[in-house]
Amino acid sequence: MLYKTIFISQLPSGLLSWRYVLPCKDKRLSLHRSFWWSNAKRQLGALGIVLDLMKYVRWLLWSAWWRSYKVVSRFGKEVAITNNISVLKQFWVTLRLSLNWCINPLDVYRFGLYKKPGKSLDYVYDQETQAFHSWQSGRRTNTNQSLKLIQDKLLLGYKLTALGIPMPTVLHNIPSQSKKTFDYFLEGVDSVFCKTRSGNQGLGAFAAWRTSVGWSGRSFEGQDLEGTQAVEIAWKSLLGRDEALIQTLLTNHHQLAVLTDLNEVITIRYISMHKNGCFSCLSSTLEVPIDIEAKNNRITYGVLPIEPIAGNILPWPTLDFFSQENKTRQDKLFERVPDQSVIPHWQRLVELSHLAHQQLPDLATIAWDWVITPQGAVLLEGNAGWGTATPQILMGGFLSQIDKL
Repeated sequence: MLYKTIFISQLPSGLLSWRYVLPCKDKRLSLHRSFWWSNAKRQLGALGIVLDLMKYVRWLLWSAWWRSYKVVSRFGKEVAITNNISVLKQFWVTLRLSLNWCINPLDVYRFGLYKKPGKSLDYVYDQETQAFHSWQSGRRTNTNQSLKLIQDKLLLGYKLTALGIPMPTVLHNIPSQSKKTFDYFLEGVDSVFCKTRSGNQGLGAFAAWRTSVGWSGRSFEGQDLEGTQAVEIAWKSLLGRDEALIQTLLTNHHQLAVLTDLNEVITIRYISMHKNGCFSCLSSTLEVPIDIEAKNNRITYGVLPIEPIAGNILPWPTLDFFSQENKTRQDKLFERVPDQSVIPHWQRLVELSHLAHQQLPDLATIAWDWVITPQGAVLLEGNAGWGTATPQILMGGFLSQIDKL
């Protein structure tokens, strides 16, 4: 962990600026300062603060300049054409934000800050995500108990299934020290999905199915597991992380299956929010596997917003894409959506998401990942540490709407 902190992670643990030592009435700046302080000392205490200050100096002297140059070189020409902003101006805006706040240059393009740099403090950035979620739920009483429960996919599944919330059937829970082969547990079973009991970001997860000569599969990232030996290697790697859950493999509802040519499940991310005793939708999106990149054999996804009241599938907002490739991907995906298409079983999905959140009331927001199968909506899992980038691209920066959160 110490090696990664010093040598691999170039960015500090949050936005970092000399302005933090000055008095300021801007609530956003105060929050960014508290996010950085919380993250920096979380793992290594006072040493974490010292290491972050060292990374801050390195960032100012070298990393900010080099990464700004690399990112602008990649996207600058396209943005210059679509937004009439010169590449030179983009570079100076990107560099200024990187030096002033330690903002990742890629986020300057992701959030369109090259044309609205004054809104840079509105956003929660990737390195601040954990601290942001802790801040949201920090004033509640049993947050740690709720976090332990949502991180334990097996216990959470038992609790929610008892309430009538459909979840994938857990065929086996295998201890991490098991020496048994993958096939040992699957007599009479033809297709499964395997993941760790903690379910951390899909790390190590894979799907597998029987063939005429044994097993084949695909990792969560989209890499093919060709043959039984490759599946066994993935299985041992999974057990090296944590206890393993073997679940039934789900399939897509026919109304959604038309959106992809891949034999992969389409997921719905419904982010529920609990405030003042009421549960509502913060954000909802459809995440569709589109193709597999030839370079690294990984799945490329397209994302479409979902209108939270009726469940209509919407086009990506008419924002300026900093990448023509991204725009083309989104446009082609929406062309496959049937006219006036509504997510099947949407109202039931909303109702069950709020019911699930009621069991974890100390968490302010939870991202629920669903699959719509031919039999109905099935809940894969809940995530308390969900990524903030996509919702903010759709809704604007979270810190510009603090009262709503």
